[in-house]
Amino acid sequence: MDQLILNRLGARIRQRRLELGMTQAELGSPEYTKSYISQVEKGLIWPSLPAMIHIAQTLGRPIDWFLAEEPRPATPLEQLAAELGVEPQRLRAALERVLFGR
Repeated sequence: MDQLILNRLGARIRQRRLELGMTQAELGSPEYTKSYISQVEKGLIWPSLPAMIHIAQTLGRPIDWFLAEEPRPATPLEQLAAELGVEPQRLRAALERVLFGR
């Protein structure tokens, strides 16, 4: 079971990275090497929590998206936040301030 989850994680990282047109080196940069990302994508190693946070943020998806049996589609807010390169929570707070004066 653990290997199945590890393989799913690696496959989703690779899929999302390729959707964004990124190389393994670009995904890992500057903290993680191309080799490290390659091993994660191949399901050979579990990424550390800091590495997974880096990967998820860089790929614009929440961590649970990579692990869930069926990943939920990104919300419009998450998609916009990824396009703008900001955290969804920060974008939500900014929109609430503009729209509702909060």
